[in-house]
Amino acid sequence: MAPADTAKKLQQVGKPIWWWTLHQLANTLMLVAVTLAVVSGKLQNEHWLPKGELNHPAYFAHLLAWLILALALGLHLLMSAKAGGLALWQSMVNVNYRAEEDPRQWPAKVRDWLRHPHW
Repeated sequence: MAPADTAKKLQQVGKPIWWWTLHQLANTLMLVAVTLAVVSGKLQNEHWLPKGELNHPAYFAHLLAWLILALALGLHLLMSAKAGGLALWQSMVNVNYRAEEDPRQWPAKVRDWLRHPHW
């Protein structure tokens, strides 16, 4: 999605494309935040926390990344609720086995999808 395209979609407040774009932005923000959390976590020294040295930039970046990740996850869940409602959330936690979703059938389904693309 191009930035100009995103800006146009975000101007359509309240329309389905606006909600969808917000959902995509929340997902992107989560990916950026988790990347920042991993990178800033690698930059930290394991002795900082036991010594109470909480004033290092890498430590602040790590905490900020986790805060952004939590907020983006909340936004993602809200956007999911808006898009699919309670039925979508229930389908995500449904653990019932359905034969048509058996992983052994995935290669055939991928081949069929490649033969008859839906894009």
